[in-house]
Amino acid sequence: MQPWFEDLAPGYRVDSQPRLVTQQEIVAFAQLWDPQPFHTDAEAARDSAFGQLVASGTHMHALMMRLGFDADVLRGKSEIGLGVYEMRFLRPLTPGTTITARFTVVSLRPSASRPANGVVRWLAQLRDGQGAVLFSAIVAALHRRRP
Repeated sequence: MQPWFEDLAPGYRVDSQPRLVTQQEIVAFAQLWDPQPFHTDAEAARDSAFGQLVASGTHMHALMMRLGFDADVLRGKSEIGLGVYEMRFLRPLTPGTTITARFTVVSLRPSASRPANGVVRWLAQLRDGQGAVLFSAIVAALHRRRP
């Protein structure tokens, strides 16, 4: 069950379930949203700075959002997204990688304009199976307080 704002504290952490990212998914996402050759064509990607096909940074952000939703971090009592800050693409996400998302509370404060809510800032990270951080960002959201 998702905690109320008052149950959260800096350091509170939620880890998502693992998810395999396939070459087909990387290519399909990139064809719609970021059709650079190193995201859409494995052969062309060999001549890129990555040397292989890699997921778009936009795709990594979308995966973080989906895994956060599925892990009950970014839905339910977390009502409204306020912003994404300090987004970093730290390592490439390659086909066949199993990822997890980790969400750690960085800070909280009561909302000045919405007394029924508090503002939670999460450090969101995508990690590979060895624990290496591929993507990170600070995600701010309005979170429901106890009635």
